[in-house]
Amino acid sequence: MSFGFPRVIPEIKDAIDYARQKNVLMLAAASNYGGNRKRTWPARCDDVMCIYATDGDGNKYVKNPTPISSKDNFAVLGESVEALWPPTSPHSAARRVRKSGTSTATPICAAIAGIVVTALRLNEDSYVSGFELKEQEKRRGMYQRKVAALGRPSAMASVFKLMVGEDGMRDDYQFVAPWRIFDEGSRSRSTTLENILDCID
Repeated sequence: MSFGFPRVIPEIKDAIDYARQKNVLMLAAASNYGGNRKRTWPARCDDVMCIYATDGDGNKYVKNPTPISSKDNFAVLGESVEALWPPTSPHSAARRVRKSGTSTATPICAAIAGIVVTALRLNEDSYVSGFELKEQEKRRGMYQRKVAALGRPSAMASVFKLMVGEDGMRDDYQFVAPWRIFDEGSRSRSTTLENILDCID
């Protein structure tokens, strides 16, 4: 959700409640008001993951709201991101523009979450086949439960924390870098899967 409001919008809240019941993970932009305003709604909703922005090196976006020490403060690339923008008239073509802000970071973070879920779904059979036949049904059940759990913000937050790692805290923001867990050169696919599965409660 690349938007935010100072107050709760009942129609959007109804949609969020419905999505939560359907186990759909939701992410929302923190806001672009710097220290002038707090996190906007729905990013401050407990059922939604709040996303801040960084530049390409993980440095905080200057218009991020202040991080909250008692909560997760995940930040993803959201500064000077090149994108196609709709035409300005019916006779013009789409333009290439660079956009910055937490509204830009949020869909990028949603894509990272999507990659995690897709990677797990695509590798279920290969993971299960690595166990003895008598263990496979039990392992498949566990695997599927953990994949389903990623519809909860707390479970996906655990995976994001793997991507933050020990050195990913920058200015009190948690810089999410997916290559920290998907670097095939430094670990095997099975190890990557095990690391992800182990962190999901």
